[in-house]
Amino acid sequence: MNPIAQWLKVGVTCVVLFFARIEATTSHLVSSVESSPTMPCVAPEYRQFDFWIGDWDAFDFDNPTTKVAHTQVDRILDGCVLREDYQGADGHQGQSFSIYDSSRKIWHQSWVTNRGQLLVIEGKFQDGEMVLSGVNHAKGGQTLVRGIWKPANAGVRETAVTSTDGGKTWKPWFDLMFRLAATPGNNAGAPDADERIITALDAEYQAAVKRNDAFVMDRLLADDFVLVTGSGKTYNKADLLQKREVAGWSMNIKRTVRRRCALGAIPLS
Repeated sequence: MNPIAQWLKVGVTCVVLFFARIEATTSHLVSSVESSPTMPCVAPEYRQFDFWIGDWDAFDFDNPTTKVAHTQVDRILDGCVLREDYQGADGHQGQSFSIYDSSRKIWHQSWVTNRGQLLVIEGKFQDGEMVLSGVNHAKGGQTLVRGIWKPANAGVRETAVTSTDGGKTWKPWFDLMFRLAATPGNNAGAPDADERIITALDAEYQAAVKRNDAFVMDRLLADDFVLVTGSGKTYNKADLLQKREVAGWSMNIKRTVRRRCALGAIPLS
């Protein structure tokens, strides 16, 4: 689960959304869905690594005050591939491309850098963590590496270990903590962290609606989500998930308001 969505979903902080309007465009959108080709990469397994998506500042776990890199993680190729763009403070640059291989039921990641490095690791999502392993040929011999990604403290923690004895013993390689990136320049008029979170969530939800992705919609909506329309009608989470196919709902956000509360009714202006 995306840590931002999880943060909202557990009710630590909720966001009250004011919607300008809800348009039920049944005939047009339903016909579009029926005529469009089947979307690839919509199975739940393809979303197991979504918690890493975001605009991050990276820090050594033991030195949380000094940024070591800026990292952007997004989905490309119709949502089939997770792309990481790593810009290290020391000039080290790299990109990784991760994909769920449904034929083998494993995750694959290829990491390449501006120093000619290549690392290929594979594995599975288990117990709430993404665990990928492989051989680091750049270190010489048969050095095994294992990377672990997991949501932590509204961010993501990535740890890596190495073994030179076939996996009998492991030594720490690095330990990074990804936090939501600070607003560039810290401009007074720039959106704060909560507003950036809302923007990212809205974009992800709208994209899920367009591709009729019930799995992502279900992940983003809290179980006690309630939508109240201007006419007084109310819809819960199950209603909205059903309406994605029946009525092709389209939501336009007018403004957002931050409140400390339990996630509950979503009134409209």
